[in-house]
Amino acid sequence: LSASNIRISVNSSTPSLTPKTASTYHIERLGPGESQAIAMEFSTDRKAPLGLRPVTLVIEYQEPGGSFQQQVETLGVNIRGKAELGISQITTDPARIQNGDPFTLIIRIENTGTDEAKSVEATIDIPLPGTKEAFVGKIEPANDAPAPFNLQADRSGEIPYTLTIRYEDDYGPGEQVQNLHLNVDSSNNTPLILGVVLLIILAGIVGYWYFFIRRKPGTGNV
Repeated sequence: LSASNIRISVNSSTPSLTPKTASTYHIERLGPGESQAIAMEFSTDRKAPLGLRPVTLVIEYQEPGGSFQQQVETLGVNIRGKAELGISQITTDPARIQNGDPFTLIIRIENTGTDEAKSVEATIDIPLPGTKEAFVGKIEPANDAPAPFNLQADRSGEIPYTLTIRYEDDYGPGEQVQNLHLNVDSSNNTPLILGVVLLIILAGIVGYWYFFIRRKPGTGNV
């Protein structure tokens, strides 16, 4: 039999899942074996619980004899989160790197998304010898984790490098690439500077003694 005056009402089970399109739809008539597609759009907030969430459809229609019928259907909407990875902090140990020093570059990777990031690994493309890959593992939302790299500074100056972060979430593999730079100072010349300063001080003492003490009038010195 045909159905007419079909009315479909959409009801969400949670306030975190709300319709963006109309919450009520009307179809004038559907004959036996006929169908009509309805496109519905929903929005979620960041606090929406992940997983399968029910959306209720209340269908009301009129039979050819004039009587009204109602049936309730439940749709399962799968809410998935998405990981968003970035850099929260970059440090080195030691804090000041001299040319020729071994050091550890520590890049903290944070997850600002709504789903955990799994199988996180970081690689750096930097023209310095050392370890350039770090396996981080899993990072929960609103958390971060360190990616350490043990390197050797064999040059000085501002050294550019590229950080690549690879991970997986409910949407599959993901990747983030960022261009960074590292500052390496010239070789440590502090002992040389201290030696020069000491020589200047010593020369001043000797000069003071010679001109103001040794040649002081009445001492018998000429």
